[in-house]
Amino acid sequence: MSTDKSAVAADLASIASDAVQRLSSIVGEGALTASAQAGKATRESLYARAYGLYQKAHYRQALPLFTRLAALNRLERRYVLGLAATQQMLGDHAQALTSYLTALALQPMDPWPMLRCAECLWAQGRSVEAIEALALARQLCESGYQSEAMAYAVILDARFSAHHKGE
Repeated sequence: MSTDKSAVAADLASIASDAVQRLSSIVGEGALTASAQAGKATRESLYARAYGLYQKAHYRQALPLFTRLAALNRLERRYVLGLAATQQMLGDHAQALTSYLTALALQPMDPWPMLRCAECLWAQGRSVEAIEALALARQLCESGYQSEAMAYAVILDARFSAHHKGE
């Protein structure tokens, strides 16, 4: 990995760490109290229902469940990712982008939320930003995080390139 890529990865990690700290202070104790009131078993049951609906492509039914889960605990990454994926599948790319960025802040070295951000940006017609997001995701992949994510990045790159050349 070149020094520039290392510097970018370090900058991303620093930015994400700061975002998580800010997010934690914004969420505060109120969310922790709400989370405790809901109870772990209730949240797990709710998540299982939401995930099952998502898997069956019942996105409109899954959305309020993932929204509630994310409201109960914005720091639980799988709730935020479930919400983001559901929003994306419903075509609400602006909201999905915000949710994916939250998930990225919670685990900054995971390239998957950045890959999904690239898809959302592309769907919004923001091709230059989508290609930049894809480049960042590839840098995360090159840091050795996930070979599956790198393979998906290559697929997106080919799709974006083919479409971009046709414009």
